[in-house]
Amino acid sequence: MTIPKEITDALKAVLFPELDKIKTEIAGVKGVISEQSQRLGDLNLHLIELERKIESTNARIDGTNDRIDGLKDELNQRIDGINNRMDRLYDVIVRRDEHDKLDIRVIQLEIKMQELREKVAVLA
Repeated sequence: MTIPKEITDALKAVLFPELDKIKTEIAGVKGVISEQSQRLGDLNLHLIELERKIESTNARIDGTNDRIDGLKDELNQRIDGINNRMDRLYDVIVRRDEHDKLDIRVIQLEIKMQELREKVAVLA
């Protein structure tokens, strides 16, 4: 079955402008998709750069933490040394105190001995 030329011309007159309009809209959508794809690519590159900076910052933080741990260990050693010296000083102070008490007792005993000698001398 053949379609008469008038009908074909009428269909072309109605459909071709619509097809041209659809083609134009498709081209516009392709342009938007291409633009969005480019923007996504740029955004991805930016995210990769940010990730690199974050990794660099994390490495610096790790280095700082290592230095802090080293300082903490050094300070703990110094504090332990000071504590040991204070313990020795306390021992020395206690010994001096005990020595002073012994000196007082010896002097008191010498005085009592002198008193006893005097009593013995009086009795003799």
